[in-house]
Amino acid sequence: MNQKKSKGKKIRIYDVAEYFFAFLLILQFRSIYIYCDEFKWATGRSLAIAIVLMVLICCASKRRIQVGKLKNLVKFAILATAFIGFHFVIRHYALEQTLRFLILTISVATYHYLCGNEEYRYALLYKYENLIVIIAGISLFFWIFGSNLGAFHPSSTVYSSWTSTGTNTVKAVSNYHGVYFETQIVRFVGLFRIVRNTAIFTEGPMCSFHFALALMIELFLRQRTNVKKVVFLSVAVVTNFTTTGIIIGLLAIAIKIFMDNRKRSIWGYIRILIFPAIIIGVIVTVEYLIQSRIGTRSGSTRIDDLVAGYKAWKESPLFGHGYGNDGSYQKYMSSFRIDNDGFSNSIMLILSYGGVYLLLPYLYAGVKSIRNGLKQKDYKNIVFMLLYVLMLAVTVAPFQALTIYLFILFNAYATQLVFSQKINRGRD
Repeated sequence: MNQKKSKGKKIRIYDVAEYFFAFLLILQFRSIYIYCDEFKWATGRSLAIAIVLMVLICCASKRRIQVGKLKNLVKFAILATAFIGFHFVIRHYALEQTLRFLILTISVATYHYLCGNEEYRYALLYKYENLIVIIAGISLFFWIFGSNLGAFHPSSTVYSSWTSTGTNTVKAVSNYHGVYFETQIVRFVGLFRIVRNTAIFTEGPMCSFHFALALMIELFLRQRTNVKKVVFLSVAVVTNFTTTGIIIGLLAIAIKIFMDNRKRSIWGYIRILIFPAIIIGVIVTVEYLIQSRIGTRSGSTRIDDLVAGYKAWKESPLFGHGYGNDGSYQKYMSSFRIDNDGFSNSIMLILSYGGVYLLLPYLYAGVKSIRNGLKQKDYKNIVFMLLYVLMLAVTVAPFQALTIYLFILFNAYATQLVFSQKINRGRD
C-alpha cells in the first residue's frame, strides 16, 4: 500500500515539474514579459536558469535513470560544447549569448535523454499543448469582452521594446492583469480597427506560431484527435489575423482529413480539399487587397529580410558573422525599415549568425527525421516536421529552447525507428 502511494506521489511530482518546464519553454519563446522592464523576473538569463533548474527537478523526480541514456547525454553534451565552442573561437562574438544557447541546448537534451522514453515520447508536447489551450482560452475571453466589446478596460500599461517603432525605444502596451496584452491593431481600409489577439506574446505572428503548433500537436502527434480542441485552437489562430498562421492551420486540417480518409475515391479527396483551398484563396486575396489599400508593409518586410539575410550570409558563407550579431544583416535592410529593424526568417538568421556551419545540425536533424520517417511510413511525424520548418521559414525562432528540443526529439526518434527496424529484421 505504501509503495503504491509513494509511486503515485512521485508520478504527480514529476507531472507538475514537467508542466512547469513546458510553461518555461512557452515563456522563453517570445513572451512579452521578457521585453518589458516591468517584469524584472522574466529576463533571458533568469528564464535560462529556471529551465536548467526545472530540468534537474524533472530528472530528480524520476524513479531511475538508465546508464546507457546517461552515456548518450554525455556524448551529446561533449559534441554540442565542441561544436558551439569552436564557432565562438572562430567568430568570438557575444560570449554570454553563446553560453546561454549552449546551456539551453544541453538542458533540453538532458530532459530528452534522461526523462523521455519511447512510451511517453510526446508527454512534454502534450503538456505544452494543454497550457497553450488555457492561454488561448484566457486570451479569447479578454479579446472578445475587453478589446472588442469594451465590457471592461485594461488594468494597466507596460512598455515593450519588442513592439517599439525604432531602436532603443519602447511602446506602450495595454494589458489585462498581466495575462493578456494588446500589442497590435489591425486596421481595415481605414474604416474600423480590430485588436489582434496576441495573448502573452510579443506580436500576432509569435502568438499564431504557438497556437498553430498546439493545433499541429493535436492533429498529428495525439493518438486520438479531439475535435473540440481542433475547433477551439483554429478559432484562436484566426483571431491572430496572420495569414501564415491561418494557412498553416487550414493546411494541417486538410492534410489530417486526407490522411484519415485514405480509402476514399479520388473525387472524395477532391471534395475534402476544395473547401480549405477556397478558404486559403479567399484569405490570401483579402489580405492582398487590404495591404494594397492601407499600405501594409508586412510582405515587403519579409522579402527585405530574405534579401538582407542573404547578403549578410554571402559575406561569410561558411561561419557567418557570430551568434547574436544582428548588425550583420541590419546594415543591408532597406531605408523604409528605419522604424523596424527586427527579423522574420529563421533560416536566414541562422546563416547570418553561423553560416552553413551552424545550419548543418538543423539540416541534418530535419533531413534524417524525414528520410527515416518515409522508410517507416510514419507520415504524421513527417507532416508535423515539415509544417514546423515551414513556420520557421517565416518566423524568427531558431534558437528558442522549444525549437532546439523539437529537433533533438525528432532526430532521436528517427534513429530509434531505424534501430528498431534492424532489430526486427535480425529476429526475422
